[in-house]
Parts: sequence; structure tokens; C-alpha cells
Amino acid sequence: MTFPALSAKVRPADALVFFDFEGTQFSHKAIALGLLLVPKKKGDLFSGETPVPYSCYLQTKDSIGPLVKKMTGITPQLLREKGVTFSKMLSDVKELLVPYSEPLFVSYGKNDTMMLSRSLDFGKPEEVKDRLYLFQHYFDFEAYLSRYLVGPDGMPLSIHRLLDLYQIPTEGRLHDPLSDSRALLSIYQAFVRDEKESVDRVLSCYGSNRILWKPAKALADQLLEKGSVTLDDFRKEIAKSL
Repeated sequence: MTFPALSAKVRPADALVFFDFEGTQFSHKAIALGLLLVPKKKGDLFSGETPVPYSCYLQTKDSIGPLVKKMTGITPQLLREKGVTFSKMLSDVKELLVPYSEPLFVSYGKNDTMMLSRSLDFGKPEEVKDRLYLFQHYFDFEAYLSRYLVGPDGMPLSIHRLLDLYQIPTEGRLHDPLSDSRALLSIYQAFVRDEKESVDRVLSCYGSNRILWKPAKALADQLLEKGSVTLDDFRKEIAKSL
């Protein structure tokens, strides 16, 4: 099966929801959300259907912080004028998801789920239930991808370095959550579009990879058993691990 590890998580879903939060500088409360809902058939890795966008600003009583203001352009006045409550945002997203029985929420890194947890009201059972639902239908694409694609220093690649790697044009401005969600969708599609190309990319940075040990172990076992291995054997083992 193509991308067996990824497939186990993604193929059962009937919609992929790529999302990104922007948060306050110090308390990490969410102040903006952007997401793209991509309908797909169960059994597929991705879909060519047009994504459904949703974005909003979120009200908060916490200080935004000067660095976040500078990076995002979000100010207290903007949130007062255009921000919605966290509960209203959750209600809007649930409305988008009504046609789907098995959505999968996809973000890049742990910050987004952390901001979700810090921002909801644990005194409201419905919000707690929504958080649990997301965690039960969640996929951290960074945790997956960082096992395979790394920089020369062995560290995971940021969204913007991945855009450069795949030569994907940047749409919108930096630190806009809808633009970042769109970038994540584009990177995901580029990765799953061609297994051979993805194996080549993993192979190209394998020397710097401190995590992906399974292909090496499998090849060592084969070498001990058969007395030789080839580059094609290496490529096959990488493909099995994806």
C-alpha cells in the first residue's frame, strides 16, 4: 500500500480539516483561526475537491503581546470589532462538519492543540466535549513528516522551509492562519502526490535523520541473511515506512 503509515490515519476520513491558530504571546490564548475543509472519499489520501474555507478572529481578555501584534497585525481593537467568542467559533465549525461522519483535523505541530486547550472554558461541558472530539480525530502532520524530512542539522523543517523545498508559491501574508492552513494543505498534497519523489526526498536527507531507523534495521537484517543489499532495497524499505 502506498504510504502505509500515513494511510492508516488518513484513509478512513471523509474530510480533512487543515487548521491553524494564532495566539497571544504570553498566555497562548487563541486570537484567530483559519481552516480549510477538504471533502474526500473514504479510502483516498487526498481529494481534488475545492476546499471550504473558514476564518475568524477570537475575543480574548489576555494581552496580545507586542511581538504577536507586529507579526499578525492583530490588535485589541480589531478583536473588539470583529472577534467572536470561542463558543461561537466552535459552533460555526461544527456546522461546517455536519455532512461528514469521519473528519480528520490536521495541523502542523503541537501549538495549535495547546492553544485550543488554553482557550476553551472547562466549565462548559459542550466545549470540553468538542475538545475531546478533536483529539480523537486529530493528526499532527509535523510529528509524522519530521520522521522523514529534516534539514542538514537533523531538525524538522518549518512550514516556510517546506514551501521552499517543494517550490510552492506563498499565498497571503505570513502568520495569517488561513494562509498557513492553505500552505499546509499544499505541502500535504505535494508529499502524497508522488510516492517515488517522496522516497527520493527522504533518501536525500537520510544521512542527517536521527529518527528513521527502521529501513536501516531492515537492511542490516537483510545483509546478515542474504549477504548483500542494494539502493533499490533501501528505497523499498523507506517506502514501507511512510
